[in-house]
Amino acid sequence: MITFRIDRRQELKLGTVFYKRDEYSFRTTASSYDDSFAIAINELNLMFNFDNQAEFIRGLCPHTSWNSGLVHVPGFSNGGIVVNGEFVSGIAYPVHPRDTNWPITFDSDSGWVGVCRSTNSCDEAVSFLEGVVVGLTSGELTHLWIRPAFV
Repeated sequence: MITFRIDRRQELKLGTVFYKRDEYSFRTTASSYDDSFAIAINELNLMFNFDNQAEFIRGLCPHTSWNSGLVHVPGFSNGGIVVNGEFVSGIAYPVHPRDTNWPITFDSDSGWVGVCRSTNSCDEAVSFLEGVVVGLTSGELTHLWIRPAFV
């Protein structure tokens, strides 16, 4: 099991998250790290630097498979997400078995996209990048909320 922790001393990362409809994917500006690895949720990647700190998101996430509905983003603080353990650069490590994707919900009223393991609430939530909130439950990544600019 991959575990995470919140580092409240870290500042919000600079960058903007975009969703490119024609490419069915998320991208983040100001995101280039050669020594990074990914934590994968479905085909979406949370990218981490060599210090195991979350830096940005990117990856395939076809809007044609999203459910429409209410996305509730809990109260959150700004800070960093740190993954515990040793990881190899260039590898994507899934948080769930490859044959079980997490459901994705889009709230057209708020603009939030929720990629959540379940509808249960999380223990704590943090935003490490403007428009991206990660939810943890007992140290496990259980929720990801993204509010991108659509292009």
